[in-house]
Amino acid sequence: MAATAQTVHAERGLHVACVTTLPGIDAIREEWEELFENDPDANAFLSWAWLRQTFAENPSRWRVLTARSRADGRLVGLFPLKSRIHWSTSRKRFETELEAAGRLSSSSYSGMIIAPDRAADVLKAFGEALADMHWTRLSMLYFVPETRARALGEILAACGLEVAWRGYMSEDGKTDKLMSANVPLPATLNDLLNGMPDRKFARQYMQLRRDRRDYSVMLVRPDNIEANIGRLGRMLAAAGSRSDRSRFSRYTPTIRTACEAGALFMPILVKERRIVAFAAHLLDPVLGDMIRIVSGRMANEEGGRAERLLTQYAIEAAIRSDCFAYDFGRDEATGNEGFFHEDVRSLYMSVKKDQPDDLSCLSPDDAGQALDRIAEFIRKDRHEDALAGTSHLRRLFG
Repeated sequence: MAATAQTVHAERGLHVACVTTLPGIDAIREEWEELFENDPDANAFLSWAWLRQTFAENPSRWRVLTARSRADGRLVGLFPLKSRIHWSTSRKRFETELEAAGRLSSSSYSGMIIAPDRAADVLKAFGEALADMHWTRLSMLYFVPETRARALGEILAACGLEVAWRGYMSEDGKTDKLMSANVPLPATLNDLLNGMPDRKFARQYMQLRRDRRDYSVMLVRPDNIEANIGRLGRMLAAAGSRSDRSRFSRYTPTIRTACEAGALFMPILVKERRIVAFAAHLLDPVLGDMIRIVSGRMANEEGGRAERLLTQYAIEAAIRSDCFAYDFGRDEATGNEGFFHEDVRSLYMSVKKDQPDDLSCLSPDDAGQALDRIAEFIRKDRHEDALAGTSHLRRLFG
């Protein structure tokens, strides 16, 4: 079978294909959005707007598997993936490695979009198509929901692939990064306060709310995003935490992507003309989710108080936007204490596919990345690797 996954699963009445171009993504926008709205297990990082922007910023590093009904051509499944090229120093060859597409933008969740009435058939078709494609590793970090992830893992294992489920802890080993806190939102702020398990916290909440008069809130917009990213970087540098600066730097592309997609909600708290805290979120009004991307603050008591205030501000904004939930995402500085929340578990699936044949370890769709790597070898005077890589591509394309 071709590495681009053009195949028919006649017994399930499905056709699986692969989209690798932005015009191809644009052509299925309406179908994508309809499927997205009808899948109760879809997440905000799978929306057309979010991934279209992500793909535009990362040309030639992604693909989307599609599943269609052969009977009527209806789109019933989408599986967005990131691709990267690995150079095997031992085998002297290029290898395609696949990941969840969300890793292109440090998304908090990954997964697939599937028509509920065809879920089992689509999962089987995607699993078998993946088993036939040209790659050596598949990594699905933050895979949700668990039922769908486990089902795909079983299908891939049945196809003879090596499937493993991994843990993912913070660097200090104290935080399970596969868990996130999700706060179900009521219709009003009063309902939220009345539902708080700790009345002391509710009183503190209202006191903080009154203290907002001491601060001003500035929202990040497309016309001020770059200036504010610079200000926040300087604020974190002054705070002196290398880990906070690194975390902000890691999520800055995600913030830009959310802004370009029209889905950024990012309040910055200012006191006496000084930034004291910020919190960036992805707001998806279709699913009714507000998901925190990253937050930061000054490294003092005032900064901690300001960060809690910003959490309140964001949750109230989510309620006003008719969101169903506020999700703390992967932000290690969560600040979810005192809120009733549900722990949401995502999975980390790792799949190995042994490809002893040099012709089946690299997808032809990744030839451009391979050529870029050969050019890099030449610039770094790695001439033997450049020759070996060129020989590999010659064998692949005849």
